[in-house]
Amino acid sequence: MRRDGVLPGLATVLDPDALLAALAPALPTADVRAASVRYVRYKPHTNCLVAYRLDVAGAESQTMDIHAKVHRLDAPEKLGKARQRAPVPGRLGVGRIVLEDRGLVVWAFPNDLRLRTVRRLTDRHARARLLRRLVPDRPELWAGTLETLRYKPERRYVARLETASGAQAVLKVHAAPRYDRAAAGAAAFRSCPPLRVPRLLGRGDAEGIVALEWLTGRLLAAALADGAVALATVTAVGAALGELHSQRCSSLPTIEPGMEAAGLLDLAADLAFLCPDLARAAQDLAGRLAARLREPSPARCPIHGDFYAEQVLLDDAGVAIFDLDRAALGDPAADLGTFIAHLEREALHGGLPADRVPALREALLEGYRTVTRRPPPPGVDFYTAVGLFRIAPEPFRGREPDWPERIAAVLARANVAALAAS
Repeated sequence: MRRDGVLPGLATVLDPDALLAALAPALPTADVRAASVRYVRYKPHTNCLVAYRLDVAGAESQTMDIHAKVHRLDAPEKLGKARQRAPVPGRLGVGRIVLEDRGLVVWAFPNDLRLRTVRRLTDRHARARLLRRLVPDRPELWAGTLETLRYKPERRYVARLETASGAQAVLKVHAAPRYDRAAAGAAAFRSCPPLRVPRLLGRGDAEGIVALEWLTGRLLAAALADGAVALATVTAVGAALGELHSQRCSSLPTIEPGMEAAGLLDLAADLAFLCPDLARAAQDLAGRLAARLREPSPARCPIHGDFYAEQVLLDDAGVAIFDLDRAALGDPAADLGTFIAHLEREALHGGLPADRVPALREALLEGYRTVTRRPPPPGVDFYTAVGLFRIAPEPFRGREPDWPERIAAVLARANVAALAAS
């Protein structure tokens, strides 16, 4: 990271001990025992955001979330925006810290520059007022309490709303411009055997929030990790995806091939900076994949847009597919390939036996065929390569100790899939 000289606070924001030392003068009364990195989002020469979980001492040990973002020193307007926002104090005693000499801003949850609604959700009275407008026909939810499920600072916040009576819902807050697409996806599909999807309960466009039905079940990803998934279960997942692809959803946005291709090339540039030894391989592979992405798609239908085992629930009622935030009209092979790409990644990282992947792949495609009554769309291998390329940076984003080697392994597997597709 020393090569990125325009971000003087980068070394601080990526090092938990260095960050705590830098924050100590601004937190004289806080007893922070440790900090652990949860997530990194880095754009070389532009900015880097790191989400942390702090272990804070008190009457009883407790954790809290913060996120730190470093900017270029020649972009003072970024720090200016942060200073203009009045934060709410949290357990640290402050809600926002600006270290101007490092171009660094630190926000304590629930403060978030782009997800302003999160602050309202964490205040009991403000949340009740918001829920009355969001779900006016569901008064049983108005007094619900929140449990955070997922939080990507400046992008998305997901929580479970639960009441003493047992009523539940999911609340999702999105930053603009992602909200419009997420809201469209939430409203686009309907449950129809063999598919279940969460019903949209309400939306607040001004607040960037949707309320969705809470679905019960076990994540397919957890079942796969335990080795507890029969091939017939994955066949049922393929059938559910086939039903999703068969529905009519004209309100969804259409995927733009040019933007998809540009995204791969941008990602290749980022990977080249992170791993100079992989620069040529990453940029060559991205160039080949981008060239094919620009070609006209043979078929378009409603697709999930980010389909893998973390987006699937299993229970006696059947297969549920959720997190439809990136749903769009696109190539159906993209969902199938993305799902298989994640299986391949898990096998590379030891989360799944490698010899299990081919059988899981065939089970998925067999289930898909039973509903669509036609062969799987061409391009599954190609989109497996695209999917692997897109998730290649994840080891760095999760700050895994051996992230360079893991990135190299995923890129090599993506190249194998690309060659199989050519």
